[in-house]
Amino acid sequence: MRFLIHPIIALAAWLLLAWPVPAACEDTVLVVPKAESVQFWGMVRQGAMDAGVGRGVRVLYRGPLAHESDERQRAIIEQGLAEGVDAVVIAPSSVDALTDVTLAARDKGVPLVVIDSALGDGWQVSFVATDNLEAGRVAARFLLSSAPGGGTILLLRHKAGSSATEKREVGFAAEVEADGRHDILLSDYLGVSQGNAYHRTMSLLRDHPEINGVFASGEVATMGCIRAVRELGLMGRVKVVGFDDTPDIRRALEDGILQGVMVQQPYQMGLIGVETACDALAGRPVKKRIVTEAVLVTSSEEFESYFLTNP
Repeated sequence: MRFLIHPIIALAAWLLLAWPVPAACEDTVLVVPKAESVQFWGMVRQGAMDAGVGRGVRVLYRGPLAHESDERQRAIIEQGLAEGVDAVVIAPSSVDALTDVTLAARDKGVPLVVIDSALGDGWQVSFVATDNLEAGRVAARFLLSSAPGGGTILLLRHKAGSSATEKREVGFAAEVEADGRHDILLSDYLGVSQGNAYHRTMSLLRDHPEINGVFASGEVATMGCIRAVRELGLMGRVKVVGFDDTPDIRRALEDGILQGVMVQQPYQMGLIGVETACDALAGRPVKKRIVTEAVLVTSSEEFESYFLTNP
């Protein structure tokens, strides 16, 4: 007996064979952000999940909920290793706090991809992040051009041991010192609380009326600074450059509280981080250092234009 294959079925079978399909790693990748509730990490999550769909990988996205916590990140990685995850993508809250657990991953043969902030042991297969040193320099050059006559610039620092923000702060301070026209006032480390960032910035601005410029090196510091400048009525007199993107930061830029914002590519960090983990699992060569873009934006229109071409 002869069986005839329907032409439509035959065409569908041919398309399945001929159409190129992205290589799938068919494994589980654990992605550990610094704090899930911060908008930056929500965009990292979107990129990671999209990479999972594209590569056919199961993505577990688990991190501290509201505040950065080395202990919580360690517990999440330990749990993931116990569950048998195949790769880990981590944005470490501190440069040296997770050495033990990440070395445990290495000993199990689990590839580690680091995103956003550096990890001290350096054995990871790849590091995907902004060039934060240069981002700090770019912010400084813009702020210096906005307040050319000299004065005092306040540098709002984020968290001790956070490689990403510390590099921004170093790059910023080096540029201001090289320019030589301004004094630099360093805040203490503000930490992960917007409330603390707000209160400390309020105190510093009240105690130092000579301040005519501020650089906030991260999202939390930027949000606290916005509130302080608004309540003290210092819009325009004190020039402010912030970091990262939230609806409140965009509104502050429109309202003139911020003169500029350094914007990163968190979606790309999540996407490339998971894709790189998949490549490592598949035995493909991966770049040891992958730089994602950061740009200075000075208007809401520039925000929209940038994210239309850089999701």
